[in-house]
Amino acid sequence: MVWKTKSTQTKPSRSNGTGNGHFEPPPEIVDFLIKVRTFLAEGRYKDAVEMISHSKHKSLWHTNANGVCLLRMNRAHDAVSLFRGLLFSANGIMLREDMPIVFKTNFATALLASGNFEGCLSILQEINDESNARVQQLRGAIQRFRASLSLLKRWQWRMGFYFPSGPIAMDFPLGELM
Repeated sequence: MVWKTKSTQTKPSRSNGTGNGHFEPPPEIVDFLIKVRTFLAEGRYKDAVEMISHSKHKSLWHTNANGVCLLRMNRAHDAVSLFRGLLFSANGIMLREDMPIVFKTNFATALLASGNFEGCLSILQEINDESNARVQQLRGAIQRFRASLSLLKRWQWRMGFYFPSGPIAMDFPLGELM
C-alpha cells in the first residue's frame, strides 16, 4: 500500500535555521515516529504501515515513515516512487531544498536498493554533506561493491561502459525516520 501525501500536510520545522536541510519533526509528530520506530525495530512493518495510514496527522514525516516501511519490506521501487513525489520540485529536475536531509538520504537508499547506482550517486552529490552518517554508509556500500568487481568491470564502469543492475548488499537498516 503506497500512502499518498495531501496538500494539507505540515511542513518540516527547521531546527537550526541555516537552510541546509537540517530539520526536526514537529513535537506532535515525534511521539508518533517513536512508535513507528518501535514497530520497525520489532520487524512489524505491516503494523507500522497500518498505523501510519490510520493516523489523524498527515505530515511529510508520515510520508517519509511510510517510505521507510516500504524499504524495510523490500519494496524499493515503491519507495522510490513515494520519495520522488515527496522530494522533487514542480519542474521535476531538482530536489526541493526545503526538505530534510533524512528524506533525501532515504530516497538515495531506495534508489540504491532498487539497483539505480547512478541515481543514488546523483542524489548524494546533490545532498553535498559528506559528514552525514547515512551519506557515508551509502558511499561505503557502493565502494565495497566497486571493490568486489574485477579490474575490467571497474574500468568499464568508470568509462561509462558498464552499468551495474540490481541491488547491492547494505549492512545497515534501510531508511531512517528522523
